[in-house]
Amino acid sequence: MKKEIIHPIVLDSSQQSILDMHSLLNILNIIVSELYILQINTFFDNEIKEALELNQSFAKDMYIKKARLKRFSMIDDFIKQNISHLEKFKEQLPNDKLEVYESSNSNLHSVFGILKTRISEIMNRFDSEERWIPHNISQLMTNFADVFAAIEKNSKGRYKIVYSNEEHDDNSYLVDLKIQSGDSEVIYMPPVIQDVFRDLIANARKYTEIGGKISATLINDGDNLTIEVKDTGVGIPDEQIDLVVDFGYRADNVLHLQTRGGGFGLTKAYQICKKNNGRFWIDSKIGQGTLVKIEIPVNKDE
Repeated sequence: MKKEIIHPIVLDSSQQSILDMHSLLNILNIIVSELYILQINTFFDNEIKEALELNQSFAKDMYIKKARLKRFSMIDDFIKQNISHLEKFKEQLPNDKLEVYESSNSNLHSVFGILKTRISEIMNRFDSEERWIPHNISQLMTNFADVFAAIEKNSKGRYKIVYSNEEHDDNSYLVDLKIQSGDSEVIYMPPVIQDVFRDLIANARKYTEIGGKISATLINDGDNLTIEVKDTGVGIPDEQIDLVVDFGYRADNVLHLQTRGGGFGLTKAYQICKKNNGRFWIDSKIGQGTLVKIEIPVNKDE
């Protein structure tokens, strides 16, 4: 059932910080989870404990503006410290644990790269997060392909992410991604919209079984900026569609699913939509999937 979501959401300062740093906190959560997996699978604690404390301290600082700005400026050192802990950890492992280590190490290096990219994006838009500026469409497509590659790598072979019907099978997600505007090379939008689009796609993947399909479009037609993300996932109970944009809310039918995110993607998308005088719809059926649509009037004064 398609519903337009119109109710206000009110957040305290702590909740707003979580929302602002939502993407980074998700990435740090993935790093911490991978370190725990490495610890469990190798039965070794040395160096991993220090690496866990390093990343948990970084995550804690994301809630304090001054502290996170300092962390951002030292991201290269943070990554080097992680790599140093991992290399020292490897030196202590017996040969029969090296394969497990290499798998986790490769995945962690991929995630470190995504973390650095995300921080770079945030720092580059401090003064323009909600200004309408041009984005190169080809570069956006590359950015999303990099994210999908990292998600696939993080699955450790459980699934692939493919882009054509010929490649699609029961062990892969089919992603149909389109970004369009009147200007074939650039699309005008606030930089934070890239976060919203990415979060909605990631959300769709989380709640869609392997073998499913996700279609995502981002279009600026000169009058409206429209986002549509559709999946063939589990769907949302009709009586809870209005509630899924509330901070930290998860529908009853997905409470049993383990995800590494905090469940704030829809909240952030809804908040950004309303800040830009937009409209927000959700169309969902249990067992058939969900469509999220955002329509924001183009700011023609910038």
